Amino acid sequence: MIKIVIPEPIPSLNKGEIAILEGLSEAHKIVGDVSLSVYSPKEWLKDDKRNYEDRYKVVTGVDLFDLANNFLEKPLPRGRLHFLQTWGKLLAFAFVSRILGKTALKLFHDDLFTEIFNCDLIQAGHDGMLGYDHFFLALAACIMNKPLAFYGGGNDGKGRRPLKTRLFFRFMANYAITFFVRDENTRKFFVDNDANPQKVRLFPDPAVLVKPAPELRIKEILKAESIPDNEKTPLYGLIPVTGGIVFDESFSHEKDLKKKHKLRVDFWVEIMKRLLEKTNAHFVFLPHCIGPVAKNDDRIVSRDIYNAMPFGKERMSLIEKEYSIHDLKGLQKRFDFVLGERTHGLIGAFSVATPLFALTVKEDIRMHYIINQMFKQGVYNLNNPDIETLSKILIDEWNNRKSKKEELIKLSQEIHNEAYRAAGLLKEAVYQALNKN
Repeated sequence: MIKIVIPEPIPSLNKGEIAILEGLSEAHKIVGDVSLSVYSPKEWLKDDKRNYEDRYKVVTGVDLFDLANNFLEKPLPRGRLHFLQTWGKLLAFAFVSRILGKTALKLFHDDLFTEIFNCDLIQAGHDGMLGYDHFFLALAACIMNKPLAFYGGGNDGKGRRPLKTRLFFRFMANYAITFFVRDENTRKFFVDNDANPQKVRLFPDPAVLVKPAPELRIKEILKAESIPDNEKTPLYGLIPVTGGIVFDESFSHEKDLKKKHKLRVDFWVEIMKRLLEKTNAHFVFLPHCIGPVAKNDDRIVSRDIYNAMPFGKERMSLIEKEYSIHDLKGLQKRFDFVLGERTHGLIGAFSVATPLFALTVKEDIRMHYIINQMFKQGVYNLNNPDIETLSKILIDEWNNRKSKKEELIKLSQEIHNEAYRAAGLLKEAVYQALNKN
């Protein structure tokens, strides 16, 4: 049994985050017999334990990355004292455990540190987490003589950083047994900042490996949500977002958040009116993120769009129940088209070869590099959107969906193959590291 720990918070109410975790779990099946422990801040522990059930061991402890605080409406300011209480504490634990062994567990009394001490591999760097802070994780792993794999990471950084940071990135890449990133922008950023280009390798986001729920389960959901389930009624999935970079930067001239929300609702209503008139589809609002805090609950904006519609509600379904990532992906497989603002929602559609289109902003590098460049799918920036132009694009996309699906079947399989190749290389690196130790 290979014991792996992920010390980064992965909030289970964000189904994109769960998609990454479930994709990593699929990769671990290639690695071998794996037991996975995941970290949850105490604020999210109840939800994470419920959603992760018995598939993973969920532990709390020191929030190294301070993610629970960063999700708050008004994050608390952090300084050197907080660094000493988090990364400083981990480094102290690493030194003590290297000298005193298990005695360190009694001295520190931290569940996350216990998992790190007992693991065979530390895995980190998922989603947009990969960055400066991981140097301290790599340093602690080095002190404890623990293998560390960076896998599936992203970073929206640009340009060269100070010498200290470049030295940090170089150390991280050289120490890690793998340094796999999910987009070309991230690879360029780290290589430009002196990370070893032979170690920083590009592979698809692990979320592409998530399995969709079986057809019988999807039929149950369609019935429960009163969504048409027949060949005559095509289904059109919608994933508007509450919060996040697309919300923050869309309609960039407006800084007041309440007014921006109203602009976005009105915008979606106008788009929906045109889609209702020009297509024969039934539209399904599919919440891909419902937390971990209210400002990231997509059901809020979906509900407001639905309520503001002047007509056509009989051709719309508003999903508000929480579904698993497998359920969501199974629904997307059943859909004929998906229009969305969540990257991992669209990764899910792509990986089951469902035609899709991305609404994003120019600042959302992740969406542009993954959905547009790697997956070769259309995107439209909402910084200053034009409804008439976008409507014409969406109608063309809808009318060409059948030919597009044929292209996606081949392309999505190629991406799947690359994701499995990354898993195979992770397996090789893990066994080499374990044999060395």
